[in-house]
Amino acid sequence: MYYIFRIRHFYGGARPPRAIEDSQGSPIIYDDLDGIIQVVDELGSAPYILLHGEASRPQYLVVPVQYGDRIVDGRPMDDYDWDDFVCPNGGRGNPCGECSACLAEMAEQDIHYLREHEVYHS
Repeated sequence: MYYIFRIRHFYGGARPPRAIEDSQGSPIIYDDLDGIIQVVDELGSAPYILLHGEASRPQYLVVPVQYGDRIVDGRPMDDYDWDDFVCPNGGRGNPCGECSACLAEMAEQDIHYLREHEVYHS
């Protein structure tokens, strides 16, 4: 079973990756890898209008549920590597978790985690 995550690229920083959702806002879990590859290819080739501040069209990552759940359910603050990060509010290695710098760092680490576990991408 798999999720499709949308990675959007904006000027000025990363945004959190989001799983593709159904009409009720719940992440869609796909069973068939061949079918999901077709969905990702269609998403990647369909016409796309950039959002304000968006640098390029989204990238789509296919990730097994056992790894994607970690992002869908929300990672705890102590699950991130903060050792070399300097928070404007908390200092080195002491994130506040609320400022734009902390949020961008969490998004970057989430994207990196998903890319480590992807089985396919657009």
